[in-house]
Amino acid sequence: MKINLLLFSIIFFLAFSACKKKESPVPSAQHSNSVSEQQQPDTSVFLTYFSGTRAYNEPIVDQNESVWIQSDGGLGGVSKDGITNRFPVPPDFAYCNAFDMVVDSHNNKWLCGRNGDLYKFDGVSFTKINKNFGAAIQQKLCIDSQDNLWIGNEYGLYKYDGSTVQHWPWNINVYSVSAMTFDNLGNLWVGCYEGLLKFDGNNFTLYKHGNNAVGSESVGCIAFDTKGKLWVGYAAYLSSFENGVWTHHRCFMDGNQPRGLSAINFDANDIMWIGTQKGLTWFDGTVYTDEPTLKGYSIRGGSVDSQGNFWYSTDDGHGLIKVKAK
Repeated sequence: MKINLLLFSIIFFLAFSACKKKESPVPSAQHSNSVSEQQQPDTSVFLTYFSGTRAYNEPIVDQNESVWIQSDGGLGGVSKDGITNRFPVPPDFAYCNAFDMVVDSHNNKWLCGRNGDLYKFDGVSFTKINKNFGAAIQQKLCIDSQDNLWIGNEYGLYKYDGSTVQHWPWNINVYSVSAMTFDNLGNLWVGCYEGLLKFDGNNFTLYKHGNNAVGSESVGCIAFDTKGKLWVGYAAYLSSFENGVWTHHRCFMDGNQPRGLSAINFDANDIMWIGTQKGLTWFDGTVYTDEPTLKGYSIRGGSVDSQGNFWYSTDDGHGLIKVKAK
């Protein structure tokens, strides 16, 4: 606990130094005019699910267009027509605060938590995977194009093909893993406390921004845009990384408090939707606009379904938020 408090203090200091069952509507507010009228996102309809719960992971969209979160209320799903279901998790997993969840091509949901626990949920029951993934404090999951499950934690990367486990230890000391995603070449990009890592299947490469203006190297979220540029969210800064070059775009602070970037997604107009622990911000490539309705909401993660609806999980009791597509 003392170590965690010390790490939080370090991140806060660096960020501060850098910048000086059915749908129920949420009241909406007037939009800022910063984004052009032609491209301004339509957030006139907000819907909430599982209100009063705290989410542990970003929402995932399955093969049936249902959206799922793991929360202190158990595993919750919202069907395409808005019907909700909840499933209690196994007793030995209930208080592990599942840190991540992904869905495979067979619509199985994979959940990970503390102590290296991994479960598969087939829509009816949970199956514990009795393999050694390290007794990790925090884990992240990712599915590759061959339906292999990847697990990242402080002990390295693990690849699970349904029967066997391969392990690649880190070539640096990694305290925690916060984000993982594949690029279109099959490289796995990992956001961690120490910076940004790329794994090409054999070797790790660490990319540090090396810019004191950004503060901490600790990555909060990562995402590729439609042009293949990698965007990286830190505690208080948005940066991009392309062809080995860093570009630092904007500081996110409320007074002396870092907003904590937690989600990066893109809509059909290539407008970036940035989720933070203080709300939601749009970026059209030139102008940033704070979305007023979710101001102050602590966003845990975000996803987009095939209809262009945005889904946000929150860890401050607001449950799961759906922003309906135009």
